Amino acid sequence: MPSVQVRDMPLSLYRKVKQLAETERRSIAQQVIVLIERALDREQANRDFSQLVQRIRQSAEQYKHLPDPVELIREDRDT
Repeated sequence: MPSVQVRDMPLSLYRKVKQLAETERRSIAQQVIVLIERALDREQANRDFSQLVQRIRQSAEQYKHLPDPVELIREDRDT
């Protein structure tokens, strides 16, 4: 199995990872793997969300010619 060595890790970060590992009853190495997996999953989710927002904005362009629903509701209430 491949391994990774991290040099010059700030002591404060190491302490946080160590504390979290103790809380989760994992070794520091296991905890680092979990944290990396979570970060990568979150990064992918953010990319997926950004792509979804972009598609929604693009598809909304086709409805720009329709009247503003807020204005229609106001007109309806006023009459």
